[in-house]
Amino acid sequence: MANQWKYSVKQDIKMPKVEGNMETAKMKAAVSKALVKGAQKGASYVEAGLIAALNKSMDSQWTWNQGSRDIVDTGKLKASAKIITKFAQTKVSFQVQYNTPYAAFVHYGGVMKPYGNKYAADVIIPGRPWVKAVLEGTYGQEKFDFRVPFDRGISEQWSAQFGT
Repeated sequence: MANQWKYSVKQDIKMPKVEGNMETAKMKAAVSKALVKGAQKGASYVEAGLIAALNKSMDSQWTWNQGSRDIVDTGKLKASAKIITKFAQTKVSFQVQYNTPYAAFVHYGGVMKPYGNKYAADVIIPGRPWVKAVLEGTYGQEKFDFRVPFDRGISEQWSAQFGT
């Protein structure tokens, strides 16, 4: 899709391993069920927390050579955020996606002619890498910890399944 931009960094979280004596098939099935449901619950917590962190990063002031400026003008870029979650047997993967034609330009920066005027001087627009800031904990943004909300979902489901 020409108007789609996907941030190139993907975050994986390994599924927890359960060790111990699981003598019966029924117990193995119960453990597997708790882990799968817990991973699903944990992933929903990650998605909600990550969107909140990305929105907070977008709303903060970004300083660049022409002064300080918010990333959000109309809200279209912010509203186009999507987290793609993929489940595998050994891990859960998350990918951040923004579906506007100018998302990469805002994130990475670039050179443009104002209003498409070919006679105007080029203007350099510095990047405002809000996604990178959240995933790496840079540019004054707190790093998003995927593990905490994921583990919370696993723990809640484990307690619901086994009462511990």
